[in-house]
Amino acid sequence: MNLHRFSQLIEAYGTIPGHWPSDERQAAIDFLDSSEAAADLIKTGMLLDDQLDGYLLPESDLYSLKKSILASVANKPASEVSAPQIGLLDRLLDWLLPLNPTHYWQPALAATLPLIVGAVLGMNIERVSVDANDSWEDEIQLMSFSSNSVESPYE
Repeated sequence: MNLHRFSQLIEAYGTIPGHWPSDERQAAIDFLDSSEAAADLIKTGMLLDDQLDGYLLPESDLYSLKKSILASVANKPASEVSAPQIGLLDRLLDWLLPLNPTHYWQPALAATLPLIVGAVLGMNIERVSVDANDSWEDEIQLMSFSSNSVESPYE
């Protein structure tokens, strides 16, 4: 480990050793213990990390930030622009196609619901037993009413 590589680690991953790559972590910690220049880099990096952590915006500020961005695009004052409302279709698509892997159960549930409903309905439908003899008798009776019947020889 040298000072150049150590400064690259600090710039890329910050000052917390747990965020550094595991294969270089121990070498960087040993270098930090032995080098005063590395300790100075850590102090400077901690100041930067604290400043960056201070820029987390609450949800209400994100709404006003969204309005100001939309206003700058539309060349209007932020007071005249309202943030776009999310429609029902957009919310449904966000629910069915989640970006977060922990929400993949949602499309799986949506896909299995028709199967579950069909199984429940299928179990509740009453089965009617059909007697084979009845159906033949009905067919013969219906054929006798047909207009294409053969003429009777007794006429």
